[in-house]
Amino acid sequence: MKIYLDKFKTIYCIGDCYTAGQDNERKYGYPYFLQLLLGEGYLVENLGRANIQIHSILDYPKLFIPDNPAYNSCAFLWCGSNDFYLGLSSEEEIFIKYVELATELEKKEVLLFHLTLLRRRNTPLVLNSVFEERRVRFNKKLIEKYSGNVLDIYNELHFQKYFTKGGEHLSYNRYKQVGKKCYEFLKEKGF
Repeated sequence: MKIYLDKFKTIYCIGDCYTAGQDNERKYGYPYFLQLLLGEGYLVENLGRANIQIHSILDYPKLFIPDNPAYNSCAFLWCGSNDFYLGLSSEEEIFIKYVELATELEKKEVLLFHLTLLRRRNTPLVLNSVFEERRVRFNKKLIEKYSGNVLDIYNELHFQKYFTKGGEHLSYNRYKQVGKKCYEFLKEKGF
């Protein structure tokens, strides 16, 4: 059963710390800035959690997948970074789990958008070069499978420069820029 919220278009933001926000405070993740940009008539729900992996989302769907999503809703899915960062699953397993998660959302008639994974560094478990190779292949699969509904966030020059210089997290300003890119993407899609 769907909940009809005539006044609101609802956006669910699902993912790890890149979604949750700075210092695990969801009030400064990109969904916070997306809400500010969208303003009245929109409800942005931050369903991000630090250190989350795809299998955990599937194990605890009530925390991440709305039981009864709003009628006029969409979701941004930005998952997989921690799976590769921690190196505990094969690339194929991660992609299968990702598709399973996306399918669960699609079954609930939520319009789904995907964000490509960003570069990360300084993992104790996976070499940077290995992470980067796997991340690039994952992003390519994502773009091929969900063509037209993928926001290739990494193909922005300012993100490439930031992650080339090092660091593994977004700053306040970078979260703001991701929020802006998501806003522009939604407007392009007519949402």
